[in-house]
Amino acid sequence: MIANMTIRQKMKFILTVVLLLITLLNAYGQKTLSKEREREIKTSGKYYYGECSAFDVETASSCALKNLTQDVLVALVQQSIKSDELEMQKAMEMRAEIAPLSLTGKIRMLAWIEKDSVFSTTATKKVLEPTPTEEIALPPPPPAPNPISTSSISNPIIRDLAACETFEQFRRTADGFKRQGKLIYGSNKSSFLNPDRCLVAVFTKEQKLIALLDIGQSARKDLLTGNTIQNIDRHFAEKTFYYIQIND
Repeated sequence: MIANMTIRQKMKFILTVVLLLITLLNAYGQKTLSKEREREIKTSGKYYYGECSAFDVETASSCALKNLTQDVLVALVQQSIKSDELEMQKAMEMRAEIAPLSLTGKIRMLAWIEKDSVFSTTATKKVLEPTPTEEIALPPPPPAPNPISTSSISNPIIRDLAACETFEQFRRTADGFKRQGKLIYGSNKSSFLNPDRCLVAVFTKEQKLIALLDIGQSARKDLLTGNTIQNIDRHFAEKTFYYIQIND
């Protein structure tokens, strides 16, 4: 179950587990932490710590432990370490300390743990060792287009359309043939009675012509490269299609 959690879910899980530790920690009757010790914990750079104020010991302790856990997690994330939740719970349970601070109207609790302890204990060594990752073989790049000469296309209308590089060039050429009654074209497939009998011009979002597909159903030949495309909707996903019906 843990392996299937997202990073955010794992972090929430860790916080929940660590907060359960407060049932094992009894702050009542403990000696108030001295100012000197508080200053050492906060400024020496040797400790992770979390501080919190509340009107009762239980809430202040719970909040302080939560903030301590977040401080540790931030350090782990910054070092790109993937933590095992149960191992981290054991390490925190064994090493974390908690004590009340001097009163300021509310009950102040400080939870802390030595940084060296986090990174050196037997329980955490396993946690902090980066998980080895297998090298993933990348799929081979798609074959480069094999452009063919448009001069080999016998139909002069198709040859002129195939020679276009941009949508603007295509539009001017197609409009010229349209005025002569030699073709009709449009981007709405349902406007054509037999779209399988139409050529298909394919454009990128930059309005570059990247394919001119011959008539066909499940498979069409690209007149620009000579390649056969089995499923044009999937192969040219998110591209713009223009259907061209040539009048015989």
